[in-house]
Amino acid sequence: MDQQHDALTGLLNRRSMWTAAPWLTPLAPDAALVSLDVIGLHAINAEFGHAFGDRLLAETAHRVQRVAGDSPVWRVGGDEFVIATRVAGADDVRRFARHLRVAIEEPLDGTIVGVWMGAAIVSPRSQGVDDLWQRADGALYRAMHQRTRDVVIDPDDTSDSAPQPPWQ
Repeated sequence: MDQQHDALTGLLNRRSMWTAAPWLTPLAPDAALVSLDVIGLHAINAEFGHAFGDRLLAETAHRVQRVAGDSPVWRVGGDEFVIATRVAGADDVRRFARHLRVAIEEPLDGTIVGVWMGAAIVSPRSQGVDDLWQRADGALYRAMHQRTRDVVIDPDDTSDSAPQPPWQ
């Protein structure tokens, strides 16, 4: 394995952040980052051992990459991942997050894990990729704090397809 990839999962590692997505620097107007955290990995390691936990983490990484397709996926921490994707807005992020959730929550040897997810979409206030990642991470922590299984989206969590008043 090279220095750009995580040895356990084969995903891009934190050190290689952003080099695999040149459209993030400068930020493309349709860019988004989705940050996710696997729920309960520490308890799984305690109950079933680290070998099973590592297998579960590697399988989760594989499932995330399968859903992400050509979009880059990084393992940025023990049980944390970041996906760079291109979206048309919040509804696209929600659809993408639902696909991620369904794939990740498929049982592995009878064990099911869930994920907390936060996302940040490029907006006029975006100040670069580090800001975008910080906002996605903040949204992730809001999802954890709210204990919601739905993705929390920054800058807001409104629907793109909501009917607009005729004066807008």
